Amino acid sequence: MNFAVISPWPKLKNAEYEVIERLKIAALNLGHQCIVVDNDGYTVDEKHVQISAKDVSFCIALHYISHKLFGIYTYAAMWNPPVYIAKWGYEHMITNILSCDDFLVYQSSAMLYYLDNLLTNTAKPLMGHLQLVPGVAGKIYEPNIENFKIFYCGINWERTTNSIGRHHNLFHALDKTGFMKIYGPNKFLGVRPWKGFKSYSGELPFDGVSIIKAISQCGVALVFSSDDHRKYGAVSSRIYESCAAGAVVISDDNPFILQEFGDSVLSIKHSDKWEENFSQILEKIKWIEQNKERAIQKARECQKIYVQKFSLEKMIGDITASHQNRLQQVYKKIRANNHNDIIDVIVILDKDIFVEVEKICAVLNEQIYQNINLIILASRNGKEAKSEIEKILIEKCNQNITRKIFVGDEVSVLAKNDGLSQCVTFGLMTFHALQSLKGNFFTFLSVHSCWDCNHLSSLKRVFEDNDDCFAAYSAFEVQSKKKGNGFEVSSFNHLVYSDKSSDIGLLLKFSSHIPEYSVLFKRDVSEDVLLRHLYFFDTIDCRFVIRLFLVNALIKGKVLFSQQMTAKYFTPIDNGNRTKKSERKKETFSELEQMVSLDDYFRNNEKYRHLYAIYANSNGGISIDYDTFKACFKQLLKNMIGDRPLPQSIARMFYRLLKRLSSIGK
Repeated sequence: MNFAVISPWPKLKNAEYEVIERLKIAALNLGHQCIVVDNDGYTVDEKHVQISAKDVSFCIALHYISHKLFGIYTYAAMWNPPVYIAKWGYEHMITNILSCDDFLVYQSSAMLYYLDNLLTNTAKPLMGHLQLVPGVAGKIYEPNIENFKIFYCGINWERTTNSIGRHHNLFHALDKTGFMKIYGPNKFLGVRPWKGFKSYSGELPFDGVSIIKAISQCGVALVFSSDDHRKYGAVSSRIYESCAAGAVVISDDNPFILQEFGDSVLSIKHSDKWEENFSQILEKIKWIEQNKERAIQKARECQKIYVQKFSLEKMIGDITASHQNRLQQVYKKIRANNHNDIIDVIVILDKDIFVEVEKICAVLNEQIYQNINLIILASRNGKEAKSEIEKILIEKCNQNITRKIFVGDEVSVLAKNDGLSQCVTFGLMTFHALQSLKGNFFTFLSVHSCWDCNHLSSLKRVFEDNDDCFAAYSAFEVQSKKKGNGFEVSSFNHLVYSDKSSDIGLLLKFSSHIPEYSVLFKRDVSEDVLLRHLYFFDTIDCRFVIRLFLVNALIKGKVLFSQQMTAKYFTPIDNGNRTKKSERKKETFSELEQMVSLDDYFRNNEKYRHLYAIYANSNGGISIDYDTFKACFKQLLKNMIGDRPLPQSIARMFYRLLKRLSSIGK
């Protein structure tokens, strides 16, 4: 079996790097392959290719800075104390964690309680979870304390910030005993954290094995936890490394160590006074010197517990063996139960329509929910274009998916028959697509977006579980690509709706990253007088229309979040110069929101304020404030060409829209 592990910082030699090296060893020992990828899912090797579900069975995110890999069942390893998450920016980190499909935990009651609270009101189950700790793979060593030293390894973080380390006085006292051997970086962030310590013995390679050998040579290991680790019963790799090395362990009273290893470790009662800790450690050293056989027996007991429960071979073996059952257990909670309802998928083809049709077919063929009616809108004219599209659909699309195709000249004829303008606009095409809906649910799929196989099924499940839902949306990933020899930038975003009135304000102001192409609507939201005038819209783009549906859904009931990341949006960046990652992200979000900085229009052009004033005082007035009007107006201006005057027909339609929304909101 192949599985992936996300390296949050591929070039940084740290704890995650060491764990990844050990995961690779464990996988190899079990006959599996562990593929290391970065946060965007690209292999950390010379090939630098993006992996998919065809390449791996699952993925493990070791750190909360990493989110789910699109289309791949992703486990989040939950072994960091929650306070660490808060230090990195709680909301963003929690978003990353919740984007994952499942969680790898361990039996710390405090950590399990925290995760249980985190998953409240989500469909993500905690029961039946699989276990993963930052353990060790490969060879274990026989205990040897003939001429023992006490091993300790760490960065001494506080010294890097020019402050006294939390164990500064304790380590200095132990340093003078002659028993210690301290390992860690010689220089870190421009600081020598172990400067002045006689027992400092240098750096150890981050290769997954060197530290085990060093501990074995010492014979005794000092395993101390931070206050936060003790509070949540969280532990670092050090306890597992010490067990694998056959060392006698001197630990503090971390609840997890006491619970799992009991009397096989020599534990002290941690005190805020370093003198008391020092005194207790000296007592343990004296006991080891006087009871070497019993000390070796404790080391063997400790190692036996580790091998049976916490070796990486044991845990990875359990995960790979149980993965399929676990996946089915999780999917049962998020997938639709009823497949009888037809879902209409509306697609607007852009330029290279034949290539785009093949892409759309590939996305729909992968869907677990297959009761689909595909409605294709192509602005290109002629029977020939329609015939070519139909040919591709026959060859590439699952035959159980029904379809309806509109090409430009057909729309003109339909418009003429309805007494409408024959000018083929996006609004006009959407108007006729809505007349062709077959089912009770509909959605839009862009040629620049992609769906996970569970997308339609998981959104349909939201409706099944919530009768008052009129629109459901998933989280989505935005991936921006610089053409040529560039690289990918991706980010996970989602927006949760809760308050009806405030949500309408957000939608009107276009202030948030609404995932337009990841929304499934109940048909009812299209059956409204407001939306019957879509054909008036000229160059307005699809996202604006979808926001109208979202507003209408909020007026009628609820818009709910599926808690699943099942959509992806591709935004090309054409700039020839290589830009910083943060700048590319800004461009990505700017394109995604279809926003531009148009304050000058309202600062320097009084005609827009004048137009608003005229309309606000006509027809009984409207209750939408000017800032909201301005924000909406920006979106329309964005779709106009340069400084050309706004067409009166568009302005009138926009005013009608504002009035309609205002009257509904009263």
